[in-house]
Amino acid sequence: SVFEKADFGFVNLETPVSPEHTHGSKPFMFDAPIALIDALKANGIKIVSFANNHVMDQGWPGFTETREHLRAEGLLFAGSGDTAQTAWQPVIVEANGIKVGWLGMTRWLNGNRNPDSQDQPHVNFFPYPGESPGAPGMDEAGVLEAIKKARAQCDLLVVSIHWGIEYAPAPRPEDVETAHKMLDAGVSVIVGHHPHVLQPTETYRTADGRNTVIFYSLGNFLSNRSE
Repeated sequence: SVFEKADFGFVNLETPVSPEHTHGSKPFMFDAPIALIDALKANGIKIVSFANNHVMDQGWPGFTETREHLRAEGLLFAGSGDTAQTAWQPVIVEANGIKVGWLGMTRWLNGNRNPDSQDQPHVNFFPYPGESPGAPGMDEAGVLEAIKKARAQCDLLVVSIHWGIEYAPAPRPEDVETAHKMLDAGVSVIVGHHPHVLQPTETYRTADGRNTVIFYSLGNFLSNRSE
């Protein structure tokens, strides 16, 4: 009922939905039926982030199929695109005369890679320095520039980011520093996920006087795992 009342219900979709290209699911390799997308839509979800460490669990065919199902069911998605350039363009929605932009990104890809060609589909990958060697992605300067460009297109910008350490009760110190830079660059809300547990919420006043908020990790909303 909470999502049904929202102008734009949002979740991080941490699984492929790829029945035609599935290799099956097992621990740490996910897949889900199309009924999951139907259920999200029926309960008020209008936009998802498809940028996390499990988007490539069923390979690139599964990655592509998931995005096709989201489009077919009418769900918007941030965090991935048909090319490297379009992936970093915000999804813009509007309600009550307010334009809200959404950017999705992940700092983990479970060892997977984006294509070397910039003209193929990409997930927005913002790797931790030294922890994802060789994987094509965006560095901090590039991410902050993408944020500034996105903010110029909307009244309020939301960033969904897959980061941190699983089951850690607090964010990584470098993530706190990065979050503040993102907010100063134009973000108003940061929605964090990956740790599977709740982490603190922080309010932050930006250099230009905006009151912003960081949800470092919202934990799990719906899961068939034990956490």
